[in-house]
Amino acid sequence: MVAGVLLLAAYAKGERPYVYAGWFCLVPWLVVWGRCRTMKELFTLVAVGSAAFMGLAFPWFSAAVSAYTGWPPFLATAVLSAASVFLEPQFFVLAAVWYCLRRCPSSVARTTPPSLALFAAAAYVASEEIAPTKILADSLGLGLWPVLEWAQAADLGGVPLLTFALLFANACIACTWEDLMSRRWCRGAILTLALAAATPASLWLYGTWRLRTVEVAASRVDRPYEFRIGLVQGNISHYDRLREQMGTFGAVRYILDRYLGLTQTLPVEADLWAWPETVYPTTFAKPKSHDGLLFDREIAAFVQRHQRPLIFGAYDRDDLREYNAAFALLPEPGGGMRIQVQRKLHPFPFTEHVPQWLDSGWLRERFPWLGTWSPGTELDVVEMRGRDGTRFAVAILLCYDAILREPARLAAGAGADVLLSLSNDSWFESGTGKRWALVASAFRSIETRKPQVRVTPTGISAVIQPSGDVHVLVPQGVEGAALARVELGPGNATFWVKWGAWLPWVSVLGTSLPLGLWARRRLQSSAKL
Repeated sequence: MVAGVLLLAAYAKGERPYVYAGWFCLVPWLVVWGRCRTMKELFTLVAVGSAAFMGLAFPWFSAAVSAYTGWPPFLATAVLSAASVFLEPQFFVLAAVWYCLRRCPSSVARTTPPSLALFAAAAYVASEEIAPTKILADSLGLGLWPVLEWAQAADLGGVPLLTFALLFANACIACTWEDLMSRRWCRGAILTLALAAATPASLWLYGTWRLRTVEVAASRVDRPYEFRIGLVQGNISHYDRLREQMGTFGAVRYILDRYLGLTQTLPVEADLWAWPETVYPTTFAKPKSHDGLLFDREIAAFVQRHQRPLIFGAYDRDDLREYNAAFALLPEPGGGMRIQVQRKLHPFPFTEHVPQWLDSGWLRERFPWLGTWSPGTELDVVEMRGRDGTRFAVAILLCYDAILREPARLAAGAGADVLLSLSNDSWFESGTGKRWALVASAFRSIETRKPQVRVTPTGISAVIQPSGDVHVLVPQGVEGAALARVELGPGNATFWVKWGAWLPWVSVLGTSLPLGLWARRRLQSSAKL
C-alpha cells in the first residue's frame, strides 16, 4: 500500500520522468486489494491509501484551502484527507469491482484477465463521471500531458479515454503479477502483459500521426490570418487586503491604474485586449455607487478612445442574484459600443456558490467565507472583427469553466475559433496548483483542436496550441503585458466535440453487466444456503 501511495504521488507531479509511473502506479494497490479476505478489510485499506494519497499529491490544494478559510494548514490537510472518500470515490468503486469480480467463481472476468482489466477500467472511468463530489476535476489521464504524443487521443474520447488506457494497462500488469506469484506463468499471462505494453504504444502511434495531421491541416487552412490577443497580467492579488489598506475606492483605483497602464504598452496591432477573471472587483454596467458609475465610464471611454475590444472579468447582477462574469466591450465603427456578457457557468463549489438546498443562515454563520454567486445558464460566442476586417468567434471560459470538459466542447460546437480563458488562480499559494490548472486547460485545446489564450492575475498567462503545447507569455509572480499570436486552425469538429462524454456512459453500462451477474450469483448462493 505504501508503494502504491508513493507511485501515485510521484505520478501526480505531472512531469518527466514521473509521467511513466502512470502505467504501473496502481499495480501495488490492485495486488493488495485482490488478496483481501473481507470487504471491511478492503475498504479500510482503500480509505487509508486514498487519504494518504490526498495528503501527498494535493498539498497545494490544502495550502489554498488554508489561505482561503483561515484554517491552520494541518487542519486543512486533515479535513481534505478525511474527505478523500468523497473527493476520490473512484478508488472505492475500483476496489469493490476488482474484489467482487476476482471472487466470482464462474465469471468470465475471473478466468480472462483482459476482460477483468476492461471491467476495472470501465468502473473507474464511470465513477469519475457520475460522482457529484469530484469537484477537483482531477483524473489520471491529465498526468500524461508531459508526453504530448500520449495526450493526443483526448480528441477521440477526452481525458476519460486516457484514464481508461492507464487503468487497463495497470490492471493487466496486476493480473500478470498475480499469475507470476502463483506460478501460473503461461501463454495467457504473456498475452496479458503484451496488451499492457501495447496500450501506451498505441497511444504513442496515434499521437505521432495526429500531431502531423494537425500540423499539415494548419498549413493548408483557408484562413491563414493570425489573430492577436493582448493579454495583461497585473500581478495583484488579495483584494481584501487592498481594501483594508486603501479603502474600496483606493483599491479599485490602484487596480485600474495598473491594468490601464499596462494595456497601453501593448503593440498597436492587437485585435483584442484581455484582462483576467474578477480583475474589476465590482459590478460593471450596473454600478452600486456613484464611484462605481465613474469607474465604469472610465473603462468604456478607454475602449472607445483606442477603438479596441476589451474582455475582462467583473460581476453582473439582476434583481435577485449576482454572478461572476466576463464583459466584452466591442466598439462600433459609428462611435457606439456593444456590450456582451458571459456569466460563469460553474462557480467553484462552496467558495463561489452554495447549492440552494444546502444554503442557510446557520451554515454561513459558521463558514463566513462561503460564496454567494449564482451559476450562469448559457455559453455564448462573441463575434468580432480583426484589424483587417476578418470576422472571428471567441468563446470566453471563466476559470473553473476552463477546467471542466463540457464548456469547451459546447464552445467548439457553437463555432468558436479561439478559446479565451480568464482565470483567477491567485488563491493557489504554490505554483503546482497553477500548473495543474494550466494543464487542464491545455487538454481543452487538445479535445477541441482549438487554440487557446489564458490570462491570469498572478500567472501563468500563456497561449496554448491545438496540440496542447503551451507557450508561457507572462510567468508566475510577474506583472506584464504580452501579445498572444494565434493562428486559426481548420474548423472540422473532432470526434470528442461531436459525441462528448461517450466513454464514461459506455463504461457505466459495461460495468453494470458483470456486477449484476455477480450480485445475482451471490443471491442464489445465499438462497441455497
